[in-house]
Amino acid sequence: MASIGCTSVRSSVEVFHQLSAGLPANSSFIIAPPREELRNSLEFATYANQLAELLTARGLRMAGPDEAPRFGFVLDYDIDGGTILTTGYSSSADADGSVSTTAERERVFRRVVVLRIAERDPASGSFSRVYEGTLKSEGTCGALSEVMPHFLNAFFEDFPGRSGTKRTVMSPLNINKC
Repeated sequence: MASIGCTSVRSSVEVFHQLSAGLPANSSFIIAPPREELRNSLEFATYANQLAELLTARGLRMAGPDEAPRFGFVLDYDIDGGTILTTGYSSSADADGSVSTTAERERVFRRVVVLRIAERDPASGSFSRVYEGTLKSEGTCGALSEVMPHFLNAFFEDFPGRSGTKRTVMSPLNINKC
């Protein structure tokens, strides 16, 4: 799954797709939330903008207001409240020779990001799913906004990848922001 600690982010990315190669350059796209309650979410808008920047850097373009996009991206995410884990024990001896042991604990968060891509059929206008990616990670950084850029980049490392496989992606993380 992922390393515990906040100096790097270790993510497990599993993909299934029907793409023979990457996404064709200059293809238009939209990004949509998976649930109605995220439609007006500023958090979702931030992550969607980060995804749009990655896509435009790869040669795609955001669909215009009156344009039917070739691809539709759906981005979903979740982070739990964290679980306290015992990571070790430390012992110390007092002057009288008595020894005390203290458990070392840290809160570990489980994070999931799902990216789905659908391609529009020009004849019918309907969309068919062509890519499903699921990223899972655990770590002590409970600020999803700090790790999301790493997660989005992880999807596009070796994109689209071999369908039906899982890979591990490591990204350095600034420990002061968690």
